[in-house]
Amino acid sequence: MPAFAKQNLPRVAILAGALAAAIALAVLYYWLFSTEQINSDQANALLAGQDMLAGNWRLHDWWMAPDNYIGLEELVFAAVWGLTHNTILTIRLVAIFAWVCLGIVSFFLATSEHSRQGRFRGLVILGAIILIPASGNGISDFYFNAPLHVLTVTCIMLAILIIDHAIKAAHQLPVMMAILACIAVDAAASDSMFIYIGIFPIVTALLFMPQNKVPRRDKIILVLVASTGLAILLLHLNGWAGGFTPHSLSVVLSPLRRLPPNIEHMYLCLLYILGCESLGQNTIGTIVAIIRFPLLGLAALPIYLIVKHQIFGIRQSNSNLVSRSFIDISLCLVALADIGSTCVSNILEDIQGIRFFLPAWVAVSILASRYFLQNQKIVYYSGIIAICAVVSDLTFLARHPHPSAFPPAINALTSALEQHHLEYGYALYWQASVSAAASDGKLHVSAVVPNQTGGIAPYQWFSKTDWYKGQAAKQFFVIVSNEPKIIDEQMVFTQFGRPVSSFTVENMTIYIFQGALPALTWNSPAGAL
Repeated sequence: MPAFAKQNLPRVAILAGALAAAIALAVLYYWLFSTEQINSDQANALLAGQDMLAGNWRLHDWWMAPDNYIGLEELVFAAVWGLTHNTILTIRLVAIFAWVCLGIVSFFLATSEHSRQGRFRGLVILGAIILIPASGNGISDFYFNAPLHVLTVTCIMLAILIIDHAIKAAHQLPVMMAILACIAVDAAASDSMFIYIGIFPIVTALLFMPQNKVPRRDKIILVLVASTGLAILLLHLNGWAGGFTPHSLSVVLSPLRRLPPNIEHMYLCLLYILGCESLGQNTIGTIVAIIRFPLLGLAALPIYLIVKHQIFGIRQSNSNLVSRSFIDISLCLVALADIGSTCVSNILEDIQGIRFFLPAWVAVSILASRYFLQNQKIVYYSGIIAICAVVSDLTFLARHPHPSAFPPAINALTSALEQHHLEYGYALYWQASVSAAASDGKLHVSAVVPNQTGGIAPYQWFSKTDWYKGQAAKQFFVIVSNEPKIIDEQMVFTQFGRPVSSFTVENMTIYIFQGALPALTWNSPAGAL
């Protein structure tokens, strides 16, 4: 064998193994995500991506959320839709792409300072804690139903990795800062999470570092602050120039009486993420929970050590567990900022709030990998956990061989609407766009909400004004959901008149009206049509 081949065989083998691991992870994600049902969040993101691909790159006439994702997931939706033109496949592939990107960046962050063998051990720990999902209740909300923040978290981790590289390689500082600025502008303009859970902790971490450890600290901070300011300016310019309008989101501090329930929700979310939600429910579930529960210690110990030794400066003379690393401090502060802001705000209302802990869990997973990859026993334990998770996932998949891409109620609804030859209508958010997606675009259902005058108005959240300008049609329909009862029959009758007929599907009543679909505005009073 030639000397060249002998010298490069280990590196080639490692790259081949890493590629095989990424492909295997993507396949596992595809199978698992295929068991999860699509909802209106993903359907609306796809509709926005389709409009961008059609040429509306600034999403003119759209109402978007404060986290608009226009430069992150929406671009991926547009690209994947252009390749597949398949609703279900596009939504699945976007989630897979986001998680594989996050996995790759997390791997490099976790193993940036270690040998090839150490990188493999780090990958095993990452796989056990976060990369390989533990199938169970609530996991869908953390993995599949949160694709619209995964690339944001990826950008946060990528920014930390780039800054760390810039600190160590002075000759590459201009190039690194240019790349960092591009990522920061794009991510900050697309998702405010990047600012509050990314920029703020990273800047704080830089200030915690001694000046002699980060001689170019001021330049890096200037780039981050300037990029954030430019991103906010671009958002305003886009709106002034006819781009999308961001819808305000009421996120406020919870009163003190809400803190205990929020902490309880956080504890339940933690059990779901760990795969320990079955603790105490049955024998097998309790055994699985007990085996996986030490993962919590792996995740929490590095945070404790960093807070104690680095942030508060309480160091032991014989302690070598903590290195003064920018990556470590940044990840710790990202986790603390995410957990703290989520627990004291009004966004953590039920188990679906599990997705808001994504930045924190990614950060602690990387930290655990960085701290414990030299510990052989922990690596072996993590390997066992990872293998058990794969077996659990495969068993779960075997029990769900032919899952439905949409909730059964939505499938029944779209089938009934098509049987009645209906095409245009209004519904609440969770029945609207997902019905359009389930019908493969045959139905045009727009989301509505009550307004302050008691009328029915457009829901200005991932929607387009064109959807509410009316449509020439012989009939239109309005879907009233009995759970929750946000819009009742009387409101519908007052707004649109008496229906010519109605029918019921699952917990929804569909009222059919004669004539063209009427236009709606936010200030439309009740009975104005």
